[in-house]
Amino acid sequence: MASLDHIWPDGHARTLWNLDALQQPRAIPFLSYQFSSEFFFALAIGAMVIVLFASRRFNVHSSAVDSMDIRALRELKPMDLRATALMSQAYMRYVGVLLFIYLAFTLFGNLVLDAINTLPSAAGLQLDAQNVDFNSPQWPILISFGIAGFVPMLKPLDVIERRLRAWAHKSAGIPIRIAHQTNRVKRALDRLTEKVGEPADAPAWLAKIAPKEERDRTFNSLTQLTYLISWAKDQRAYWPSAKTRSVLRGIEKEELEQGFLTLEVFDDLMTEDYDVANAAPVPGAAPAPRWQAAGAIAGETTFVNLDPLSRHRKRLEREWNTLSDRIESQRDELASMLAIFAEHDRRTDEIANEQMRGVVEEASANETVEDGPTFWLYLSLLPVAAIYFLAISSDKQPLLSSIEKTNWSITLSTLLLVLRTFFLFVLPVALVMSWRHALREREDESWIDIKWLQLDKAMVRELIIGGFIGAAGSAAGLTFLSMFWVALLAHNEEQFLNTFLGGPQSFLAVYTSFALIAAVTAIMVLLAVEHVRLSRKRLARGVGLIVLGLLNVGLVLGAWAVLTEMWYGFGRCQDVKGFVNLMEAVMTDGMDHPCARTYELTDLLVFALLAFSSACLFVPRPKSDGETPPRPSFWSRFRARIHGLWGRRTTGTFLVIFLYLSALPLHAQTGTVEQPTATPEGEADRDMPKTVRIGFRKDVQPFAYYDESEERFRGYLVDLCYKIFQVGSGQEEYRVLPVPVTASTRFNAFKSPREEPAIDLLCDPVTLRYNVDDPKSSGNDGALPKDDGRDGGIFSPIVFASGVSYLHRRPSPDDGDVVMGWVRGSTAENVARRACRSDLFNARPTGSGACDAAPETTAQACSNLEPAAKAAKGAGSDSDTSETRARRYAFCEFESHTNAIDWFCSGYVEKAYFGDRDIIIGKIEAVVGRDNQRSNQCRGYESANATFTYEPYALIVKLDDPELLQFVQRRIYELFSNSDEIAGIFLANFGGKKMTATLANLYLLNAVGREH
Repeated sequence: MASLDHIWPDGHARTLWNLDALQQPRAIPFLSYQFSSEFFFALAIGAMVIVLFASRRFNVHSSAVDSMDIRALRELKPMDLRATALMSQAYMRYVGVLLFIYLAFTLFGNLVLDAINTLPSAAGLQLDAQNVDFNSPQWPILISFGIAGFVPMLKPLDVIERRLRAWAHKSAGIPIRIAHQTNRVKRALDRLTEKVGEPADAPAWLAKIAPKEERDRTFNSLTQLTYLISWAKDQRAYWPSAKTRSVLRGIEKEELEQGFLTLEVFDDLMTEDYDVANAAPVPGAAPAPRWQAAGAIAGETTFVNLDPLSRHRKRLEREWNTLSDRIESQRDELASMLAIFAEHDRRTDEIANEQMRGVVEEASANETVEDGPTFWLYLSLLPVAAIYFLAISSDKQPLLSSIEKTNWSITLSTLLLVLRTFFLFVLPVALVMSWRHALREREDESWIDIKWLQLDKAMVRELIIGGFIGAAGSAAGLTFLSMFWVALLAHNEEQFLNTFLGGPQSFLAVYTSFALIAAVTAIMVLLAVEHVRLSRKRLARGVGLIVLGLLNVGLVLGAWAVLTEMWYGFGRCQDVKGFVNLMEAVMTDGMDHPCARTYELTDLLVFALLAFSSACLFVPRPKSDGETPPRPSFWSRFRARIHGLWGRRTTGTFLVIFLYLSALPLHAQTGTVEQPTATPEGEADRDMPKTVRIGFRKDVQPFAYYDESEERFRGYLVDLCYKIFQVGSGQEEYRVLPVPVTASTRFNAFKSPREEPAIDLLCDPVTLRYNVDDPKSSGNDGALPKDDGRDGGIFSPIVFASGVSYLHRRPSPDDGDVVMGWVRGSTAENVARRACRSDLFNARPTGSGACDAAPETTAQACSNLEPAAKAAKGAGSDSDTSETRARRYAFCEFESHTNAIDWFCSGYVEKAYFGDRDIIIGKIEAVVGRDNQRSNQCRGYESANATFTYEPYALIVKLDDPELLQFVQRRIYELFSNSDEIAGIFLANFGGKKMTATLANLYLLNAVGREH
């Protein structure tokens, strides 16, 4: 009912329904939440805060990087160290856990705080949950900012978050995996330069200061460093990409400069003479002493050799050792950068140098992020949601419980079923593929290749572990989902516990048992992925995938049948005695079979689809021999996967047809209205909508008026009447034909005999009040003249409530006559004459019949009152007697409100325009809104701030069409029972005005059906 906020009277009740008061108090904190749009909006804002916090914290190293040997590990952010896809998966794990904690605190905050308070001295904190409003939209925002702001400040929380971040980084191989790949590059370079060794022209003195192995190792490292520098400077060509190089641009530039300097210093060292000191002795000088005392260590005197040659040789030895270490260190830095380049850009075919291409390919072997069918399983949740939504809408799938069917309940049930599908198929496969990838990345290569036709004990053990991981993850997710599901339905703590944990068929036991399906799927996906990776022949690969896909379908359906029989049995539906019998019945009658809904066979359809797809259709194609697959951006990866899947035209076409045929019967049930199988004789025209002629006036804004620019009727009652006949479900029963009427002709169709214009329904601001026969009732201000025609029709339910009021205009302060006007046939005449009797405008009428004088009925006669008023003013200036200056009341009756407003806004005499308040306000606002002379004259008007009568508006239906009357009555109550729809009509015609209390009460009284 949010659309009522701007138009509903302040402090007024929104509904007369109060069934929620019958609900028992809910002791579970989660169930005390009112699922308002404000709370969900705050929940979403809080989740965004957590995501932003996680993105910043995830890029902070979780280990002591200062002690690491590799500079890139110290200076690069974690997201830059490994491939985008792999780091995105690690980030999703990290932010997923944080979001789970955030939701747990938000939805189960009371339980969490109570649990913390029960712990002995929980960090010295005692949290008072009694004064916390868990239902306030501020609560999710408070939790999100608390997590984002206090985690870095509080040591216990910071330790927990750091370990969580370290786990996420470790799952992506940071920092160990970068060091491992750097070692791979070094081993590849060692094999490339293993025969280099010490060159023949190396100085002989090297043998005196370093052993052979050290010399060979140093010269191998020197060759590798020279090779890396030369390749980085001249031979890189188009690899890696500019985007990849930008990650390491600063570090690479500095390391290359240091590498060039190291090579120059090493070349200078190799030109040194071991037997000749650099400093020549001074001729004629006395020989310098060879030793000099340098101090004492442990009570013994130490000496320093002052011989220049000895010092020269020591310096060469020191420089050799320093340069050897520096060469290896800089070789390692460049090798690590090469490993990072290979991590980000797998397009090794772009490397022109064949030897360097071999080094990169060897370093990146088995480094592809193989997530198997995970990507497509995530994507398949969209059609799964569509299938469930259509099935629930068409009553082929039950709602989450025995609740009323509304758009909200359908959407919520669909969401819960999609989450269940996620925990049964997507999450287990994602966990198993991550586990497999982690094992394949280990240095000891712990993963054992699985050949499903040649299984041994090690392979079976690996499959069992994979199935256990999938089942455990699925069971954890299903536990949380079942708790959420029960929390939505339970009314108190006792009911929650009995449903969730109690009894032989508790929600927890039933839901977690279906993790058996997750275990089966995880095992079959492992077999399928390994089969694709190890198979070399395309035909064998395709046949194997089909067999595994069908086998997975059989196992999943078998698991479903066993669990259904165990928990519910197959005796709940007539004529069905087992799973096979159920399948035969459904194959014969389709989803229209009554047992399809009883056993929720839409689940069976979705499970079969995902079982086959996960083990066959969604398994990515293998790389070609010798090909190192790239690790591109998300969109490139998406396009590549689209191409990889749809390149297999047979399976792609099969998937499209399967999805289309799965949803087609459901769509057919929800998109059309069931038609009768036969048409009775004489009623062949019933299929065509009947024409209903509706009478509209052209000048009663804002209820009904004709828009010349759009050439159509508009207004509150016009929109209401069109809504009445726009049911919006299938073929319409009526077709609307608008007919113009006037104030004097609107009841003609209901007179006896009938007169033109002929209408079936009058959609006009007609007061629901009957004609009177007793002349004595003329004193009743609400009485109507006899036989105006409205008694010849039947009133609908009241659709609007107004009251007679007036507009007052006094162009001149001089005393003069007061002319009162109204529209012929309206109840405003009685109010105007009562105002005359009470001398509302201080005209002091004389004579007992002055206020009962007949009104002028023509425009000319009303305009003649203007000179009379002026003459009365002139006579008053020559005499001081009260009789000369006395004013009088005059009356004018008009054919329409357009004529009445034209009269009111012209002339110089004092005037009062009486009519239903909403009509006369609408007319004057339309005039004042224009920029012309008449609008300027009308700007000085005054309006009464009150209404003086009760004018309930109703439609009038002709007597001889009871079906139309019943249809109109039912539709009016349906529209008023939908607050958003009826409020939209009011807003469109009354702008930002608020309803009166009377009108708001009418809306409440007409809402006979409960809104959900």
